[in-house]
Amino acid sequence: MYQSKITMKIKFVFLSLLAIAIIGGCKNSTVADNDLGTLRGNLALVNVKGDTLSNYAGAMVQIEGTSFQATSNATGDWQIDNVPAGVYNLLLTKSGFDTLIIPQYQFSGAGTSFVINNAIQEVPMDSLVFSITNTIENTYGDTSYLGLLTMNGNLAGPDSLIQARFHIAFGADPNGSDINTYLANNQLIQGVSRGYTVPQDYKSGTVVTAWSFVWANIPKNYASYSHYQQSISPYSVKRTFILP
Repeated sequence: MYQSKITMKIKFVFLSLLAIAIIGGCKNSTVADNDLGTLRGNLALVNVKGDTLSNYAGAMVQIEGTSFQATSNATGDWQIDNVPAGVYNLLLTKSGFDTLIIPQYQFSGAGTSFVINNAIQEVPMDSLVFSITNTIENTYGDTSYLGLLTMNGNLAGPDSLIQARFHIAFGADPNGSDINTYLANNQLIQGVSRGYTVPQDYKSGTVVTAWSFVWANIPKNYASYSHYQQSISPYSVKRTFILP
C-alpha cells in the first residue's frame, strides 16, 4: 500500500508536468517566436524644390491592414519589431507630404530585413491659373473634328515651381490626353498650343474638360532612392468648353 501511494504520486507529478508542457507549447499556436522578425529602414524627406531636409523625423511607416507602425527619427531611421512573415504593402506618410506605397514587400519573418533609400516629398501649394481658346481648324463631315487649343496662364502660390501639365478629356472619355508644358520665369510660354482630332462620336456639342496638374521637381539626388514618388499639388484648376 505504501508503494501504491508512491506510484500514484509519481503518476500525478508526471501528468502535471505533461500538462504544463502542453499548455506551454500552446502559448502561440499560429506564429512561433522564431518566425517573427524585424523590419528596419531609412527614409528621407524632400522639399518641393528637390532638396533633402535637415531633419527626417516624424514620418509614419505602416504595414497596411495591420497595427504595425513606426515613426522615423531625425536621421530617418525606423524599426518595427515582432512582424510575422508575409507579403505587405508598406505606407510612408507624413502630414504635408505625399504618400509613398512600397507594394508587395516580401518579408521572410525570421531575422531583420532592411528597407532603405526611400523618400517622400512635400506637397506643393502652387496651382496653375490658365485660360483656353478653342479654334476650329476644320471638320470632316461625320468622320472627325479637327481643332486647336491655345493655352495661356501662370502659376499662383508660394512654391514657384516650374512644371505643370494639362489633361484634356473629350466627352465621356476620362483618360483623355496629357499635354506637358514647361514654364519660364513662372509664366507659361505664351500660346502653348495643341492640335487635336475628335473621333466621329464626339462632334458638335461635345463637352471638353481641361484641367491642370502642378508637381514638384525631381530631386537632385533622385537616383539614390529605390522608391520615390513625385508630389502633386492638390489645387487643380478645371476649365470646360463645348465644341461648336
